[in-house]
Amino acid sequence: MRAIYVPTVAATDFEQTSAHPCRITLASPSLHHLKKVVRLRPTEEIKILNGRGLVVVATVQQFVDDQLEIIPQTCQQAAPPRPWDLVVGLTKDFDEVVRLAQELGVRRLYPWNSLYSVHPATKQLALAAAGASSSVVPLLDRWQRIMVAAMEQSNHPWPLELDLSLCCLNKEEGQAKLHALALEYPQVFTAHLGKVQDQGPKANQQTPLLLIIGPEGGLGEQEVHALQQISANKLLGLPTPILRTPTAVSALYGHLLG
Repeated sequence: MRAIYVPTVAATDFEQTSAHPCRITLASPSLHHLKKVVRLRPTEEIKILNGRGLVVVATVQQFVDDQLEIIPQTCQQAAPPRPWDLVVGLTKDFDEVVRLAQELGVRRLYPWNSLYSVHPATKQLALAAAGASSSVVPLLDRWQRIMVAAMEQSNHPWPLELDLSLCCLNKEEGQAKLHALALEYPQVFTAHLGKVQDQGPKANQQTPLLLIIGPEGGLGEQEVHALQQISANKLLGLPTPILRTPTAVSALYGHLLG
């Protein structure tokens, strides 16, 4: 069933009985995509997501100007995402990291300017992290579009939260912030070091978890040392070969979901 993201709708918009159609206003790109690309037809069922956990299943009636007329069938509030957050070293493949994080249901993603990070927009991200207008970072608009597309593709009712607090131009400052952040979590997993267990680490679905993945260059010696300051029972690793950063995100998060 196709899902569409309509951030302006609320549960009160669908309080009518199923015998009464209602209309939702769509942004121009979404309207064009549904009419001209998807070719949405009457009687088809769709899911409507507002990015705040609302999931509405409805039957399409017709397009009227910039609105879509539907008959609501069910309206539910989804449970919040798992309290699992992800730190990933900035890399040229970070667009793919954003897409995968949204599809996998990551609650919060921290792009991290680690020692071996390479990304052309690092300086702009640092400005945004310091409080500058997000308009100076067109990359953030692109990431937002990627998140919405992945949200609709995966039918996930909650959008990914992007936190830029680890995008520091001073890498030592970023490492200190990461260390302080990691201490706030009962469980911390990293793809690069820690105890290797025969069956790998286990994660409690409801326990806050921080997963740390470096860029393709891995972690620097000082970064490894800083993470080792966290107590051993909170720092675990998987015996994986060297992986591309997006592949590591999929492999490790998938393992923990399993």
